[in-house]
Amino acid sequence: MSTPHVTAHTSRGTQTGLFAATVGVLLTVSIPDLKPNPQDTSAFYLENIYQLFASTNLSDPTIPSSLAKPPSFSPPKYAIWVNSLWFLSLAISLTGATVATLGKHWAHRYITVTQHPRYSPDQRARIRAIFAESALGPYAIWGAGLSPLYLHFSIFLFLAGGLVYLFNLNRVAFGAVVWWVAIAMSGYAVVTVDGILRPENLFYTPFSPSALRLYLGVSRIVLQFCTYIKPLRSFCADAKTRYHDLSVRYSYGFVEGKWTEVEDVAGEPSSEIDGLVVERALLAMDNDDALRRFFDAIPGFCKSKLYQDPLPFPVQTKIREALYGFLRRTFSSDSLSDSAKSDGLITCLNVANATFGPEAPSKTILEPLWSQVPQSIETGHALTRWCTGKAGLDSEPMRWIVASILATVRERDDHWLALANDVFGSPERALRDIVVHGDSALLSILIHLTRQSISSGSWTPWVISSHTRFNIRDTLPDLQNDFCALWNENVLHARENGDDGRLRIDILRKIRHSYMALHQDTDAAPTAFSSSTDDNADVLSDPRSYPLCTIESHQSYSAADTHLATSPTVPPPTVLGYSSDASLKVVSFSHPSP
Repeated sequence: MSTPHVTAHTSRGTQTGLFAATVGVLLTVSIPDLKPNPQDTSAFYLENIYQLFASTNLSDPTIPSSLAKPPSFSPPKYAIWVNSLWFLSLAISLTGATVATLGKHWAHRYITVTQHPRYSPDQRARIRAIFAESALGPYAIWGAGLSPLYLHFSIFLFLAGGLVYLFNLNRVAFGAVVWWVAIAMSGYAVVTVDGILRPENLFYTPFSPSALRLYLGVSRIVLQFCTYIKPLRSFCADAKTRYHDLSVRYSYGFVEGKWTEVEDVAGEPSSEIDGLVVERALLAMDNDDALRRFFDAIPGFCKSKLYQDPLPFPVQTKIREALYGFLRRTFSSDSLSDSAKSDGLITCLNVANATFGPEAPSKTILEPLWSQVPQSIETGHALTRWCTGKAGLDSEPMRWIVASILATVRERDDHWLALANDVFGSPERALRDIVVHGDSALLSILIHLTRQSISSGSWTPWVISSHTRFNIRDTLPDLQNDFCALWNENVLHARENGDDGRLRIDILRKIRHSYMALHQDTDAAPTAFSSSTDDNADVLSDPRSYPLCTIESHQSYSAADTHLATSPTVPPPTVLGYSSDASLKVVSFSHPSP
């Protein structure tokens, strides 16, 4: 027996005691009606004396031969009913209070003995088994579970007696009370029946099991009668099925029947039930640690066989709000490390992907918080899985975040190179030699991504080209020349192939920011559009709006330049270049000494 049972018994006993006290006070009003009143006898004799003197001459009084006797006492029938009902109500309520008190003390002693700290777990188990056999059985037999029934039944008797008393005392008072009693009894009846009709409803009265047995008994008689009348057989088919289901469900007890039905319903997929589970769980989360543990469990919950997608829209809204609030607090916390913030970000992305689909992590969760994402290598490596597209996710926004991290982090060590290789496929060996030259490594990645876009049709070049921290002017000349050559190649292809060159136009649209930054204040700068031109502007769909790079210094080196570049006085480093068929090659270049 657990502590809540003790509390329930205590509360029940207190309520019963208060009710008994109320009945005791009211009984003082009706008890005198059951016995002769001495004042009534005195009044009888005084009345006879008065009539004697009033009916005779005062000068010649006559003494009657016999004196009148008061009539024998007979209490009114209503008084008998009222006192019978009220005394019976008092007796039943006191019985319920006594049983509840015994149950309270039994539970207290049971817990004290079975949960004593000096016992080991196996000893506690054996002691509990012994007391359960010797004490729990008699305790249940003598009606501890019927304490609510005692209280409710005593209330009905008390109300019945009160109505009888008021009916014979004052009809106006009776009418005022009887309306309220009728409303209360109607509500009580509804609660009693609703506890039978809805298995998930645990708010029922002590009379619900009896009402169920009565309903099943009457239904059985009616259905047996219908089997002998042919026209009624089909009409009673549904009622027979309902009767059979209720009989099977409650065959082991009323509460057990509710458990069985609820277990069957809970075993079926239901987005409504899943929504209630998530919503109630969110309401119970009072700190971010608990909220993170809950978020960690959601992907597994969504993969279970019982989960049914999608969740109700109000629940989705609450999940989004919870994810956004958790991520905002995580990013703005000064006490969390970059690693912890990255873990929180991945947790939210997993929840959004499992709950809303592959596009939700970027559009729903990260879009309002782009500027707050930690710009650290740890975050970039944590997002690697989301950037490959292998999990069916929307990878472009995640690749943009990684590109932002690569452009922001100035310490371009082995971790930086590994991140660039994992996300963008740029060869780490080729990047290692140029990583110290400004943003040359980023330009190399941009060229690499552009080549990939031509062959695969993806739109990844924009993740670097449109980044404000990428400075294409602070790159090696050979890479700038290669970029211009690639630009000219796309412009010529788009002009020559018309509609078939839409892919090249889209690529030009994405890398135009880098081209404009490199050719600012030169004759090769675009004139048909500017850096503020919207990506969906019509002018960007016209291949003639994209100029060719005609700057001589941006063209490929001559043989003399190449010979100079390989001079032993200035050992040329190797950089990443590209052949016309998009394959990687290692080329040499010359650059002025510091």
